[in-house]
Amino acid sequence: WSYLLLADCLNYCEIPPAVNQLEIHPTYNNEQVAQWCLTEGIVVMGYSTLGAGKPDMSLPAVEEAAKRLNVTPAQILMKWSLQKGYVPLTKSVNKERIAQNLKLDFELSKEEMEALNNVDGGVPMKVCDHSKQFGLPLYW
Repeated sequence: WSYLLLADCLNYCEIPPAVNQLEIHPTYNNEQVAQWCLTEGIVVMGYSTLGAGKPDMSLPAVEEAAKRLNVTPAQILMKWSLQKGYVPLTKSVNKERIAQNLKLDFELSKEEMEALNNVDGGVPMKVCDHSKQFGLPLYW
């Protein structure tokens, strides 16, 4: 949900939303809405964490961090979400990949986090853009 929808909801709800699921990956980091949610005590759950259909997995910042830490680009993107305080959603039917996705016992450096944060806007569209379907300001 957007700020506007959540703020409206918070004005009249008896039980506030616990989670807001947002598209979040380095090339579309949705930072303002995500940080607002966190300040309101709303957990941010990121979908398209790996930037499906986007260049996120092959970004130089991702590849360099993966090489330094000897992990996969997917692990870098999931860890980026976790270090920002978000809950990343990923899926796989591959047992090895599922096990690998759980191994996030490393830290991205401050410089690596900044590099990943700074690629936002490098892609002209979101993976999932529903803004025209509902006639509401879904993404502000």
